[in-house]
Amino acid sequence: MTDPLASLLSLPRDAAVIVEANPSLARALHSRGFHVVHVGERIPSVPSTPNAGDLNTAWSVLTGRTSAAAAIAGPTVTAVARQAVARADVNGTTSAYRARGWVANLVENLPYLTRSLAMQATGLEGVPAFIVGAGSSLDRNHHLIAECSKRGIVIGINAAARLPGVDVALTVECNDLRYKLGPLDHVGIRAFGMTAAPEVMRHGAGALLPVFAGELGGLLEHITGVPRLACSAMGGTAAVSLAELWGCDPIVLIGHDFAVGELVYPRCLGLGESRVRRDGDAVRYDWAPELRAQPRHNPLNEAEPAIDVPALKGGSVGTTFTLAGTRHWYESAAEGMPLRRLWNASEWGAAVIGWEPVGLAEALQRLPEVAYEVRAPDATAPETIAHWVEGQLQATGVIETVAHGVATSADPWPGLAELLLRLRAAPLVEPWCQASIVNLLATRRGEPMAANPWTERQASAEHARQLAAIVAAETPGLSSCLRQTRARLCVDLA
Repeated sequence: MTDPLASLLSLPRDAAVIVEANPSLARALHSRGFHVVHVGERIPSVPSTPNAGDLNTAWSVLTGRTSAAAAIAGPTVTAVARQAVARADVNGTTSAYRARGWVANLVENLPYLTRSLAMQATGLEGVPAFIVGAGSSLDRNHHLIAECSKRGIVIGINAAARLPGVDVALTVECNDLRYKLGPLDHVGIRAFGMTAAPEVMRHGAGALLPVFAGELGGLLEHITGVPRLACSAMGGTAAVSLAELWGCDPIVLIGHDFAVGELVYPRCLGLGESRVRRDGDAVRYDWAPELRAQPRHNPLNEAEPAIDVPALKGGSVGTTFTLAGTRHWYESAAEGMPLRRLWNASEWGAAVIGWEPVGLAEALQRLPEVAYEVRAPDATAPETIAHWVEGQLQATGVIETVAHGVATSADPWPGLAELLLRLRAAPLVEPWCQASIVNLLATRRGEPMAANPWTERQASAEHARQLAAIVAAETPGLSSCLRQTRARLCVDLA
């Protein structure tokens, strides 16, 4: 007979144990040192959430973004935990691969903050916004996009920006998406994320109005005074937040399937025949050679866990945990816009609560033609950006010095405490070093705890020195990037 406690002890060090409606068990496991989340009544000193829905929404906060968990719970909570773990694993892997690229792109793109930001644009209050994704259902209604542009502003996400009739090309990706985006000589606005590849920032015609979103976007709030866009990892969520900020009404989704068909991308985009298939509990991808050949910070996804969700026109449809999580984001966004008309004109795919299913032809019949003019105010002064860059350069240099001291110290704990304190003033350092840190942590989290506390403490001290050594070795590269941007800003100020 399997010992449940022994099974829990075999979990990684940062694993969460989800306990449903059992306060006594939750307290007992918490007292044994497990990271417990209780679903049900609130328990003092134990992270608690009232139901499965809140567990899904607040997973990162409750579990510290862990991608390892065990559930002592009913089927609903267990399924939510399974989805959240898969989502956290994808997000963690994405972040580890891309974090340095995000930082490098952000630092190189900082001079673009002297331009107007898309979040500051005005003139779109009450104007319909059509947000076009690259779901396979786009083959059914892409011919109507040109008509959409007569009745509102059309925002094309990533590859969907290729389509005639798109007014705004939006991407918050860090990979070089020029192949997917196409020439972009037909769009009026390029709303590109500040972590986009510098080659993308220089690509296409139309006014460049940068956007910032994600974790690093919070840094730019301090420079510009403009809040970042709320979004998930998918660019469409940034477009929804942007349309909400602009005051657009209605917001209409096109090509937002949140489901798995036969093709990854619709044929109308001309991106080749990348195929997808359901294989039991997994979804597997067969990427077109053209897409495999494109440079990336992270590898193409070859497979993902699969689940079924309610379909747009009844019944169920297959999807991935990633798409299901993004679908949940849209549903949560709808709850925050109770007075806004929200339509799903995607024709096929998953149902999205809060978004009224409306065929695109019917949506166009409901809306009159409209004229609008996008206005953009003055942006951030170069002096302000240069001051921030100089501060980050100095803070990063201090981090390098402190980290070197920790890495060579017999007693690393006092220096480690100072290092953690100094990191607050140098927020670019952690993501810059993240890939190497994640690899080290993965090794550490798989090691069982030593029975002897002194042995465990010695192992922890060596681990601290290894972490510091990574920071000391890799921060000079960040300093070099900051110096290059400082030089460019100095030229602009001259």
